[in-house]
Amino acid sequence: KNILFGEDAIEEEVQPLEKLAQKKKWISSFSAKLGLGYSDNPMYGPYISEESGYLEMESELFLLRQGNRNFITYLYLFGDGKWFEGLSEYDLSGILMAQAEHTYVTDDSMNSLGLRLRHTYYDQAFDFSDLGLPYSMQVQSNKSEIVPHFSHRLSSEITVKMEISGGSERFEDP
Repeated sequence: KNILFGEDAIEEEVQPLEKLAQKKKWISSFSAKLGLGYSDNPMYGPYISEESGYLEMESELFLLRQGNRNFITYLYLFGDGKWFEGLSEYDLSGILMAQAEHTYVTDDSMNSLGLRLRHTYYDQAFDFSDLGLPYSMQVQSNKSEIVPHFSHRLSSEITVKMEISGGSERFEDP
């Protein structure tokens, strides 16, 4: 007998968490921002500075795979950029990053083994006056990394982790 809603109330079937997890395999999050701004020295020039208004854009996407408790998989994308109005040599500045990881966790949660891949592109202005040089310049780079990793839990308070990182970074000729 249902006391709150009367005898004719329809009872909903309560689903176990395992069934809910099977229905939704990916969890996602997305954000985007757009803004306007002004900079009196966007190239960070020590002696010569140009002012400019700019349009700023930022976006972020995160996807997490849910389903099997022994595997963790995610994809992360991030981008942030500024478009400067009226600058002849430096109209766009930004950073883009993509990262993906897949990790296996043993049934007893004592060990995990995984692989992380990351690529970062940036196009930024740098001020070289601290080095005694009278100029600033635009620097572009592509950096790719691969990171295998392993962890072992010794106790509830102590976990040993090992990561090996390898990668390459290529700078564009300014």
